[in-house]
Amino acid sequence: MHKPMSASVRRSAFVLIPCLAASLLALPLVIHGLPDYESHLGEEYQPLKTFKFFQSRGREFHKWGPADNFLYAPGYALSLLYWKHQGTFGPASSRFPYGFHRPLQQLTALILQSRILVLSLVLISLAALGVGLARAGFSREAAFFALLLCAATNPTMIWHAVLLKGDGPMIAFSSLALGTYVVIVRRTLTIARALWFSTFIAWAVTAKEFAVPLFALPCAALAFRALRPAQSPQLRSGYMRSLAVGLATLVGWYALLNVIYAPATWLKRIRYVLSGAADPEIWGAPDRSPFDFLLEIFKSLANNLGPGGMIAAVGCIPVLIWLRPQRSLWLALPLVSFVLLGMLPTGYSPDRFALPGALALIPLIACTVDALRERMASRSGRLTFALAALGGINLLYANIAWLQLRSTPEGLIETYVRGHLAKEERFAIFSFWPRIPGKSRLETFGYGLDTRPIAMVIRSPSALPKTVFITSEQQRWVEDFVRRPKRAAMVAEETGFEPNDWECFKGLGYRLADRLNSPLPGWYPFGFFALPAESIGRTVLVYRLD
Repeated sequence: MHKPMSASVRRSAFVLIPCLAASLLALPLVIHGLPDYESHLGEEYQPLKTFKFFQSRGREFHKWGPADNFLYAPGYALSLLYWKHQGTFGPASSRFPYGFHRPLQQLTALILQSRILVLSLVLISLAALGVGLARAGFSREAAFFALLLCAATNPTMIWHAVLLKGDGPMIAFSSLALGTYVVIVRRTLTIARALWFSTFIAWAVTAKEFAVPLFALPCAALAFRALRPAQSPQLRSGYMRSLAVGLATLVGWYALLNVIYAPATWLKRIRYVLSGAADPEIWGAPDRSPFDFLLEIFKSLANNLGPGGMIAAVGCIPVLIWLRPQRSLWLALPLVSFVLLGMLPTGYSPDRFALPGALALIPLIACTVDALRERMASRSGRLTFALAALGGINLLYANIAWLQLRSTPEGLIETYVRGHLAKEERFAIFSFWPRIPGKSRLETFGYGLDTRPIAMVIRSPSALPKTVFITSEQQRWVEDFVRRPKRAAMVAEETGFEPNDWECFKGLGYRLADRLNSPLPGWYPFGFFALPAESIGRTVLVYRLD
């Protein structure tokens, strides 16, 4: 009984080891900042996004797709039913505490189960991508190193595999679709593969529309493949049936997940996406040249892939051109499609925008490894050693995924408030939007958080908080209003905060009293790389009223 299981584990080690490494790196993120009323790893809206979605029957507008709502809903429903049976939930309300009788503990439980669910989904999907590479004919060694270098030691991917927003589900379903695509390319298109490929694409796009550029050219190429004159009529007929099934499945799933229950809301979201939601005039750095933008793309890819992954990614290009392994051009299509249709037109490139590009590199690196192993049959041990060295470097680099937690603004502010401020002293945390009174850890501890939006704080000189916290990044962003008028106009329209308000703030008597940051530990050697350097440079500014 033990021998077959042991053999099965050994056969699966090429995907289990990368996933185990990623899960260990992600574990500190899963439990970070809890207990709390909401998750503060990034711009997150769960579990309220799901509650509003189902309470409104899908009509509640949100800028991100509803895929995560469908994923989290069964777990939320079971928890709510259990609490209702216990008598600790109900009646439901649209206002805080939303019907929870123990909101801190219950919302914490929902956040924790959501983080565990999305991380598990991402890890299982990456493992399935690795299995897809093996099924397509790549060696287990090639699949192992491709997963390790591009995904398991990718700190941005690890971070977004825990974050409660659309990127995690997009990564998961894009991985599943990419694994199916590799099998289709290296074998052939069948009805079953077309069905699964289209299903995964529909879910990935429903999670976040940024998955569209990843699969646009691959899907077009699969469609044009049917026009090849060398095919027999019987093969062409079977291929066309598979294409028809794939197209019907894609349209059907997308309509079911997005359109049918609330077509007006879907149209509103599509207009939002197409109207320049990612406008570089708003979100990009000012006075940036085309060369600066290309450098930003390179930097975002480097932050994802780390030093080992970047060496492998850059090295695979000349190797593939030199050796030209079978189907390598087809395998390059997802990456080419994403760069040409996704990254370049967007106009700016934060690290999360490079996530699909990092995924698209996995089949290419696997293809490169096998091509080199075949070419260097007598020296394959040297290749394995070199790849293992790159993987080891990346494993060390990827610790920035959880080391970043030391410099999160929420943690720095909480430590300062509990160590320096009296409980009766009111303070504000810079925010364009109002905060819900009572919905913060610091208020739970008895501290006086001013929940007003910053524009209202500034315009009320008679009720100014003694201390105001703002991150250095927020301050730069606001000070760039002068050079980014579209950004200033958007903020003014949505929040009421005017560019002049910042000048008024400085005239109210506030002085910079302290800078809060957390250096990386001495054992971490990559502080000079872009992503770790950003973590080191992350600072919370403390303004005190004279």
